[in-house]
Amino acid sequence: MSLNEIREERNLEFRGIAVATMSMVATICFSLNSIPVLASDVKTDTVKDQSLSIAEELDAVDEQKQVAETERANKKAGLHDVDYVATLIESEAGNVESINGRVAVALTGFQRVESDGYPDNIYAVVEQPYQYADLVGYYSDKSYVAAKVAISLWESGNADAVLPDGFVYFFGYNKQNWFYRINDDNIVEFYALQGQTITDEIYAAYKDIVGIKSKGYTVV
Repeated sequence: MSLNEIREERNLEFRGIAVATMSMVATICFSLNSIPVLASDVKTDTVKDQSLSIAEELDAVDEQKQVAETERANKKAGLHDVDYVATLIESEAGNVESINGRVAVALTGFQRVESDGYPDNIYAVVEQPYQYADLVGYYSDKSYVAAKVAISLWESGNADAVLPDGFVYFFGYNKQNWFYRINDDNIVEFYALQGQTITDEIYAAYKDIVGIKSKGYTVV
């Protein structure tokens, strides 16, 4: 065999080896790409996703709690301010003899705080235009006692012993405050405090003082 023939034969062998090597590498790469994802990897990713979801839910719950706490704090703002409540009572019922008549004035404000149609604290409620009289800046012993009674009844959940829920309006007449609400049929519903009697005279006073037209009145 000539020298050239030997060289040609070796070149063919090297080429065969190279082709075989490239084929083997390609096979290995394909096999690596084809290896299925292990269940443990899937589980880890799932746990991570669940952890993120739980964390987000906890953050949402915390945010809701903060909002609720803020609302509660706002609603309590002023409800323990005896001096302010006593001043409100003095301003609206300073000439009212009945202690219940004074207590009920404060309760109208507390009820409004709990109502969606009014501000969420007593200060803002009282400062609304054309709702309560301008505060006089002082109070009598009787109004101070009435304020403490009103706060105690409200905090204990017994306010309806003096004034039922929903009676957020009143007007003064003949040295008394008369409490009422208006139902869906545009009927004035009066609530008579202890010692009060609702008569046509009171309804006439309502029409004259309040001036809101209605279809009549009833007593709850």
